[in-house]
Amino acid sequence: ISDRTGFRNVWEINVASLGLRQITSGPSWDQYPVVSRGGRLAYVSFGHQVDLYSIGSEPPHAEERLTFHSGENFMPSFSPNGRKLVYQSDRTGNTEIHLLDLDTKMERNLTDQPGPHLTPDWSPDGREIVFISSRQGKPQVWVMDWEGGSPRLLTSHTVPADPRGWTTGPMAPRWSPDGKAIAFRVLTESKDALWVVNSDGSNARQV
Repeated sequence: ISDRTGFRNVWEINVASLGLRQITSGPSWDQYPVVSRGGRLAYVSFGHQVDLYSIGSEPPHAEERLTFHSGENFMPSFSPNGRKLVYQSDRTGNTEIHLLDLDTKMERNLTDQPGPHLTPDWSPDGREIVFISSRQGKPQVWVMDWEGGSPRLLTSHTVPADPRGWTTGPMAPRWSPDGKAIAFRVLTESKDALWVVNSDGSNARQV
């Protein structure tokens, strides 16, 4: 993300040559870019309404608006095959995790529970989604099936999540590339630390 043009847009950097290429443009405030394995980009565009957009990583960069809801839609994560997205939205008055099928445009609420539910991330094998939930009164790391079933508390640690949702991006739990572990942040009275836990909930440790 760079504001070198006067607006906050998405840019690409070539890690070998360090060359820069602008991906999005215009008077928006673009944030939280994620890239599918097939090379498509999803990102949040701030305006009078906060929605998700998709754009190809190669020219001509055809842009597509993905959400058309009142409220704020944040923190997209692609399925491994790039054909679905999960994201958080407060369209119901409670911040919840929604699933969007990019082929059919059908959507479904995956967390119809007291919340908020924040920052979903799809597992590398496509079977599960990790997210932050306050369904037990405090923000903790949870895992559920990709269709929203069988939610389970991954660790009893409290994570530093803001109930407003949109400021929680830097706190998002994330899968390791092999899907065997999940990294998350823990907030105590004395420190804010990075932790890792096995995907079955065992061996939580500070790193």
